[in-house]
Amino acid sequence: MHVTISAGAAMLDPLDTAPAQLMRRADVALYRAKSEGRDRLCDG
Repeated sequence: MHVTISAGAAMLDPLDTAPAQLMRRADVALYRAKSEGRDRLCDG
């Protein structure tokens, strides 16, 4: 069995006013990791 993992990470910004802002950056980073070939971590 071959397993790959793509992940998106984001840091909390002091200017964030809602958790959704952090989650949105992590989500964008996740999809960037998937589009760049999977099996990688991207930050947002």
